[in-house]
Formats: sequence, C-alpha cells, structure tokens
Amino acid sequence: MSAANHYDVLRVSTTAPAAVIRAAHRALMREHHPDAGGATDSMAKSLNEALRVLADERLRAAYDAALAGQANAEQTRRTAEARAGAEAEARIAAAAAADAAAKKQRDRERDRVRAEARARAEAAARAREKWFESRDPASLAGFNVFERNRIDPTAMDWYTRDYPPLGIRDGSARRAGPLRFLAWFLLELNIILAGLFVAGIVAGSDSPAWWRIALLVLLVPVAALAGGWARARARGRGLVRYLLFLGFAGGILVPALVDGRAGMLAAIGWLGLYLLTVEILRASATRPRRPAAKELLGLEEITGYNHWDLGASDGGDAAGNGGIHPGKIAELLTGQLLETLYVLPGARTLAGLSFPGNPELHIGHAVLCGDRLALIDSRFCPGGHYYWWENQLVCKLPGEAPVFLSHPFPGAVEEYRARFPQLQVRGWSVFHPMGGAAVLTNNRATGANPRLATAAAFLQEAGDWLGDGQAHIVDRVALTRLVNDFGAP
Repeated sequence: MSAANHYDVLRVSTTAPAAVIRAAHRALMREHHPDAGGATDSMAKSLNEALRVLADERLRAAYDAALAGQANAEQTRRTAEARAGAEAEARIAAAAAADAAAKKQRDRERDRVRAEARARAEAAARAREKWFESRDPASLAGFNVFERNRIDPTAMDWYTRDYPPLGIRDGSARRAGPLRFLAWFLLELNIILAGLFVAGIVAGSDSPAWWRIALLVLLVPVAALAGGWARARARGRGLVRYLLFLGFAGGILVPALVDGRAGMLAAIGWLGLYLLTVEILRASATRPRRPAAKELLGLEEITGYNHWDLGASDGGDAAGNGGIHPGKIAELLTGQLLETLYVLPGARTLAGLSFPGNPELHIGHAVLCGDRLALIDSRFCPGGHYYWWENQLVCKLPGEAPVFLSHPFPGAVEEYRARFPQLQVRGWSVFHPMGGAAVLTNNRATGANPRLATAAAFLQEAGDWLGDGQAHIVDRVALTRLVNDFGAP
C-alpha cells in the first residue's frame, strides 16, 4: 500500500464497485499516460498501483481496514490535541483570572491605603486652612513650610500608623524608693530617741504635768513630723518651715539647758541627725507636687487644648519680610509643622512656655504626648553649617569664619528635665533658611543638648519619637502644670 489514498488517486468513492474503478483507471490513463504527454511516469505508476490494490477484493479489504485504522488514529490524535489545547486554554484562563483577582485585591488595598492617607492629609489641610482663615493674609503670604521645604507628611511612617483611641491619665502614685523608706525610718527613730531624751530630763524636774505632756506630745513629735513632711513634699514656704523646725528645736534645747553641757551636746546631735534625715527625704522625692483635683484642667479643655498662637510681632524685619520679625516667622513655620502631629491622639501643642526661673524668656513651642515632652526652639537663619562644639552652638556661613551663637535654650531643656522627672524631655532647634538657602546641621557632638534639625528632619525625628511612645495618652497632671505654672497660653 502506497502513502497516497488510492480512492483519491482514481477519483472514486470508497464504496465504488470494481467496474467503476477500472473505468476510472482507463479514463485517467488515457488522460495522463506518458505516451500522450499528459503526465509523468510517477503519475501513471500511482494509477496502476491504485488499480492493482482496489481491483483485487482481498487487497482492497486489507487496504480499507488499514485506511480505517489510519483515520481512527488521526481522529484520536486530533481529539487528544483538541483536549490538550482546551486544558491549556483553561489553565491560562485560570491563571489570568487568578492574576486579575490578585491585581484587583492589590488595587483595593492600595486604594484603601491611599484613601486613608488622603483623608488624613485632607484633615490636616483643613486644620491648616482653618488656622490660616483666622490670620491676616498679608502677614502670612508666601510662608508655607511644606511648600518651602517640599515636605510630604504622608510619606512618613509615624503619620500613617493606626493609634489607639485617646486616653487621659491623671498621674500615677508617688514611687517610694528604698532611700525614702530609710529616711522615714530614721526620722521616726530620731523622734523616738529625742522624746526619750527629753523625757529623761523632765522626769526629775518640778515642772507641772501639763507642761511635760505638751513638751513630749506636741513640741517634739508633732513639730518633727510636720517639719519633715513639709520639707519632703515642698509644702510650706519660708517662715512656716522655719517655725516647724524651731518648735522641734525648742522642744529639745529648752530641757537640755537644765541638764547642762552634756544635755546640750546631745540635743545638738539630735538636731543634726534630724536635719540630715529631712534633707534625705527632700532628695529622695521622685515627683513634684501633684495639683489638687480642683486645679486640674477639665476633660473638655484637655480634649481641645491643641492649638498654638503666633502672638504680637516684636518689630519690623530688616530683610523686608512683610514687617514680621524673623523669630515670629520661624515660629509660624514650625507651628505649621506641629499641626501635622494632631494625628497622634495624645499630642498637645503648647506655645510660649516660660524659661524656668526667667519668665522674661519663652520657648517657642512644646508638644506633650504621653510621657514625652518635646521642646522646640525655632530660628529663621541664613544658609550655612550649624553644629555643637564644646557645648556651644557654632554657625559657619559660606566664606566666613565660624562664630559662636548665644543659645540659652539648652539650659531651659535641662530645667524642664529636672522639674518633670517623670517625663522624657528632648529639645530641638529647628532652622528655617532665608531665601531658600541650604542649611546643614551636624549632631555628632550634641550630647544632652537640643538636636539641630531642618524642618523636614525635625518633623521626621519628632514624629517618630512621639509616635513610638504613649502616642494616645494625655498626662493630665503634666499638662496642668505646664499650662498653669509655666505660662502656656
């Protein structure tokens, strides 16, 4: 059997009888015989081979069977190829559907994050717009810290976090350390021994009984306890503490005069031990006085206490900046930065805090958030390099020699650390350059001094520091002390 289909060669159907097959062969041979010039020798051979197989019933039957098997195999192959193609298309469609679903999920998540960030940004923008609406546009024209420094708070991690709801803390109990317990023990022991000493002196005297009782019960123990408590809690001003001490001293010294030199030396020893004990009490105090409940800020006031105020101008500006003093411009720009901190539920921004011990000087801004207090000094300055060297602020302008700048702000930061030991206190000096000049800061030798930062660096550092703490807590006691005792507006 040749590779060609004999029925197709003879141009007959597969059911054609032998006579039809022979007639077709004769007709095609007359048309394609080589002698007639109608075909090649190979065509004549194909016609003869087809006739030979199909004219013989046995050969034709075998040929038909083989042709049917070949057709079945071809059909099976085509079916398998069609099935494989369908499965491949199904896999491709499933993969495409999975990719589309994953992309849709990613798009939804991205849209959600963007929507939340956009909502926060819009809320901050509305807050800034509301603040600007209350100001004189002529004074604020051209001063936008975000445009000047190309700052995008939504790109900062602390700005996009989720924080717990606002919580208000009224202050924790005083932490009594071992030194404080020792001091109270020594004070009680001192009172008991001093009382025994005085009792021994007056026992043999002829003084009235009521006098002995008053001496032993009132002057010595009561005055000693009241004086120690007043000194340890910083209660009693000036004369009150001295009167308490004189009451205790009189209760010991007056009877000691009766006992002569030995009694006087013992009495002086008791007084010295008493003073030492009271000073240990004072040194071991870990917290300042907690304001009374009626002195604490109200909850509504605490909830809304997050504003800052530019205040009156200190004079004209030689650089022609709309008549606003450079210091006020710097505070204005820093204030715009601090408004973004309102995404921290516990952040409360204060302005105009006084220097402890010097109410004539003020700190530009402060932010209380949880157990952390950020103090901010703002400077509107020429471009240059600013850094600490030997605890002094140095300014290096282009083409000029370095100069030391007067900077009382570090002392104020240390005072606030001492007066608020329960808080973590940090200071920042924020530099706003004039005329778009470049400002570079170096904090390698900062130590305990305030950090030096540009507007963008300050917002990143302060936001991270405050956000990493108790960002949703307002310390009611600390906020009350800042507002009432340090001149916050």
